[in-house]
Amino acid sequence: YAFGHGLSYTTVDYRAPRVRIEGDGVIASLAVTNTGTVAADTVVLAFVVPPDGGVERWSEALSAFTRVTLAAGETRIVELRVAISSLRTRDPATHRWSLQPGRYRMKMGDIAAGDIAQVTFDV
Repeated sequence: YAFGHGLSYTTVDYRAPRVRIEGDGVIASLAVTNTGTVAADTVVLAFVVPPDGGVERWSEALSAFTRVTLAAGETRIVELRVAISSLRTRDPATHRWSLQPGRYRMKMGDIAAGDIAQVTFDV
């Protein structure tokens, strides 16, 4: 079963994703709406996809998550924070940690159900 499976008996919609760099972190936000007729708990996941090239590594990584309780029809703006330092990788040639510059992509929402919102950011 997917992460968060069985938390509710309703549907949730993810819209209006935004991202900004603030200090040493990436702050992503999105509107989460319970489109059903009963209260619901949902887990909003954020996966970061690195730019192409550079050191061989993961294709995407779970970088943040939060659980949200919503009344029927309720919408909330949810913020997820990812430390920029968590995006670093270890270079096997130099044995140093470094941050690959480029355009990263963040996928947020119910990834397992395919209901996602996406944003990009540059570092």
